[in-house]
Amino acid sequence: ADRRVGPWVEIDENGIESRITYLDGRKTGPFELLKKGVLKKRGAYLKDQKHGLWTTFSDSGKKELEEEYQN
Repeated sequence: ADRRVGPWVEIDENGIESRITYLDGRKTGPFELLKKGVLKKRGAYLKDQKHGLWTTFSDSGKKELEEEYQN
């Protein structure tokens, strides 16, 4: 079983960087997605589900969308 704990950084073959926090192998805590070093998405997870305020940013870094999740 996957038992990741704490902050993890994953970078895919396209240079998309995900910063995810895990607790007992589940996404729990802050999340950020960066494309070429520019913040594209910020939010948080609670037990592998999006939770709270999630913000999406344009390639120039401007706020494009805010979504609220409750779990």
